[in-house]
Amino acid sequence: MIKYDSNAGTFFLAGDTYSYSFRLYEGKCESVHFGAASDGVPFSLRKYTYRNFSPMIEDKRGSRSFGDMPLEYSEYGRGDYRTPAVQIEGDGFASTDYRFSGCEILSSHPQAGGLPVFRGGETLRVDFYDAVSDSSLKLYYTVYPSGLVRRAEISAGGKPFTVRRLASFCLDLNGCYEMTALVGGHGNERRRRTWKVDTGKSVLESNRGTSSHQCNPFTALAEKDAGEEHGRVYGASLVYSGSFRIEAEVDQLHNTRLIAGYNPDDFSYPLAKGETLSSPEALIVFSDSGYGGMSRAFADTIRDYLIPEKYVYASRPIVINNWESTYFNFDEEILCGMLDKLKGLGVDMFVLDDGWFGHRDDDHSSLGDWFIYSKKLRGGLAGIIKKARECGMRFGLWFEPEMVNSDSRLYREHPDWCIHTEGRTPLTGRYQLVLDFSRPEVVDNIFSQMEKILSSYDISYIKWDMNRHLTDMPDFVTQHKFMLGVYDLARRIVARFPDLFMEGCSGGGGRYDLGMMAFFPQIWCSDNTDAQARCLIQYGSSFPYPLSVSSNHVSICPNHYSGRTVPFATRGEVAMLGAFGYELNPYQLSAEEHASIQSQTEQYRRMEHLVLKGDLYRLSNPEENGIFCMELAAKDKSEARITFVQFAMQPDPTPFRIYPRGLDADAVYTVCGDVTDNEQFTGRTLMNAGMDFPEVWRDNEAHIITINKATHGTKKRV
Repeated sequence: MIKYDSNAGTFFLAGDTYSYSFRLYEGKCESVHFGAASDGVPFSLRKYTYRNFSPMIEDKRGSRSFGDMPLEYSEYGRGDYRTPAVQIEGDGFASTDYRFSGCEILSSHPQAGGLPVFRGGETLRVDFYDAVSDSSLKLYYTVYPSGLVRRAEISAGGKPFTVRRLASFCLDLNGCYEMTALVGGHGNERRRRTWKVDTGKSVLESNRGTSSHQCNPFTALAEKDAGEEHGRVYGASLVYSGSFRIEAEVDQLHNTRLIAGYNPDDFSYPLAKGETLSSPEALIVFSDSGYGGMSRAFADTIRDYLIPEKYVYASRPIVINNWESTYFNFDEEILCGMLDKLKGLGVDMFVLDDGWFGHRDDDHSSLGDWFIYSKKLRGGLAGIIKKARECGMRFGLWFEPEMVNSDSRLYREHPDWCIHTEGRTPLTGRYQLVLDFSRPEVVDNIFSQMEKILSSYDISYIKWDMNRHLTDMPDFVTQHKFMLGVYDLARRIVARFPDLFMEGCSGGGGRYDLGMMAFFPQIWCSDNTDAQARCLIQYGSSFPYPLSVSSNHVSICPNHYSGRTVPFATRGEVAMLGAFGYELNPYQLSAEEHASIQSQTEQYRRMEHLVLKGDLYRLSNPEENGIFCMELAAKDKSEARITFVQFAMQPDPTPFRIYPRGLDADAVYTVCGDVTDNEQFTGRTLMNAGMDFPEVWRDNEAHIITINKATHGTKKRV
């Protein structure tokens, strides 16, 4: 719901779980409320007073300064010394003074200059104009039941200028908060870290040209002592896959400003007369039921309004990928042998990874040459696709479209097509260079090559990888235009092949963000397939992202990344908390493990609806206690499934008690698993009294509990 009262100058936006309001003051928009649902625009309780060394506005209500007003969108150079959301520089001006010029409630969701956007939703556009710079600013607010999407757009009138900063939103909050970030590195992505934001700034950013393994474009601000299911939490996640910055700043009055958008260290964007630049969209949510409520609000909004509509709730293919089986050392005979070993086990997609193209026997050559390596695949792809079909599987293929090796036909023909600075030899990563996707002719070439392969063969699935970060920028514009080129190629592939299922990847989780999720229903969560490490990675990933986008595979042990050995059953249970598959050579499995594949695939199909549609409850923090415990509950409260993994067996252990959530307090449930066998309890008893897990006698041992609403039975107490 969106309401604008032109007489009072107030704006009121409301979803099912939150409300958001602001009002006009002296041509600016003053923030009033973002939080739990209210019936209208609340009276502002904020009191203003004279501030020394703060330029003041004098009116009938007294003196006030932009420097301590809660603003909807902050500017540079007009008395607000906090971080600006917008900053431009032109001939004779470096400050702006945007004043309200109108607004409109839109029935359709506007596009954002080539950037990915959410679907649907009622949208408010608020317009501002600055006379000195002759520039226009538009703020967009799109209302969804569980979240609010914001972005900004700036346009040049008759004067050119350079945009130095453009944030997706500015959120001014009363008081101080604890800040959560997802940080790490390759193979250690999205590890949750939380700290108190005190006077000064806390900055989360990537300057790598991608959203990166090191710092995810998400944050949460929570009141002190907020927990999984209690306390106020504000979450924000950018719909962008390039360099970004998120800043939380506490001012002299102990209020907090949160800003997120392009990273100004990597960004300086000239606009000529009549040109427009949009910020990325950002999804912001509010929860008064802790981090768990925040995560469920994120998941519902992302699933329903961002992930490609065709695949939002569609059953995911159970994949076998050959990368950790063979790496580059395969031919058609080896691949066919693998397929024979998997026939009839419930795997329904074979994905051929790196090494099928050009003359690629290692990572030194052939990126950019998307034609079949006939030495390995003498009959092209037709033979292996036919074999996969005979074994009951569809076929998928790996691409790395944005990269090129110097040892390639493409590079020899177009050496200037890689990102580079004239006069300087560009750096390589994994022996590869980055194609300059800011140039349309480069994107056109790669699209033509991919289109030829995808239209020539029966290919149902592609894995889109990106294995190095950006360097050697010739200017501050190329990096953003590169990202627009990536989105353009993805959009064109989807339009040309609407039934093609695409998985994103960047050395695992290096572009695990909402920008990619707008095109890819799932993303390879991490190159680290060790199940214990994945518990921690998947735990952190679950804070802003739904489990359904997390691509998880069972791999061989000792694990190729960590060297750790984890029980095969545990590897399966952890991988089932997302899009399930395998990353192994079936010839290397024991007879018992090989026989377990069919039962695992059957089990996943039985619980997949909870991954795709259910509510997530984190019942333990594995970062603190080494116990991973996640519950998936059906939205209709008819069933729940709990996965428990304890990393290390403890001598004389204290039983670990859990308290299931998301149940109907008055209903009777049948509980099955290691804690009990077909006993019945009320939802109230289960949620309030809880249950103890049995002693664990083996490191990384997994236990599963299923809870199903009973049609009849006797109520029992724990």
